Amino acid sequence: MHETLSSFSEQFRDGPTKPEIKPEAGKETERTVEPKCGWFWFRPKYLQRFRTAKWALFWLCWTGAMQGMVVNGFVNVVITTIERRFGLRSSQTGLIAGGYDIASFLTLVPVSFLGGRSKASKPRYIGIGVLVLGLGSLLFASPHYIAGPYRGGQQSENIVKG
Repeated sequence: MHETLSSFSEQFRDGPTKPEIKPEAGKETERTVEPKCGWFWFRPKYLQRFRTAKWALFWLCWTGAMQGMVVNGFVNVVITTIERRFGLRSSQTGLIAGGYDIASFLTLVPVSFLGGRSKASKPRYIGIGVLVLGLGSLLFASPHYIAGPYRGGQQSENIVKG
């Protein structure tokens, strides 16, 4: 029952190890280029430290929090103000509030198909989705900047009656 140090460490290893495959001496190995983190041609060296699973998880959590704030918080908080300010009916503001769910339903199948391919870049699709969410949020906020200041008690002439 005398165990050596080498057998002791083998018992507590993470699991079986794969044997290393060494290239044959006569054959040249292909050089694989690792994809780099960045946007289009902008791929600086300092961004490469963010190409890890931990950072991907961080950005997914951040995106989920922002998405939850936009969809479940901001829209529901301001929808009655938009209704009063622009004289919209509840059915119209309901369509605005449900626009996110409708868009999610329409894009579910294409995104699932494209993201499920073997050579698909899932982080790229997630990034595109975040950009679209940001553009949608700016579009939703645009009446605040386009219509001018809101005065609570006054009726505006541009109110649609119906």
